[in-house]
Amino acid sequence: MIGVLFEIAKVEQRNLDDAEGVGSGYYRIDDVHVALMNGEEVLANTYLATKLNELVQPYDWYRAYVIAGATQHGLPKEWIARIEATKFGRDPNLKRRESALQT
Repeated sequence: MIGVLFEIAKVEQRNLDDAEGVGSGYYRIDDVHVALMNGEEVLANTYLATKLNELVQPYDWYRAYVIAGATQHGLPKEWIARIEATKFGRDPNLKRRESALQT
């Protein structure tokens, strides 16, 4: 698995849990061992769905956000192509969509 790690302040953990849907279809796994590109190993948290629904697709803005981040951080082109091939839907909530695209 390839990805990008980011660090947040411990005080922000609750906000991230809420944004990721902990308790509402997702849960957080703490102390996941992650190998960095330089060979160093760190502990990280990750979020997993409690139930996978193949009919649920990411919103257009979220997919674009993930592609931009993958590109910015130099993830392999093959990996970015997999993200680009992900089916997505248009977010009907215009406020959320506009807010997300401004970040």
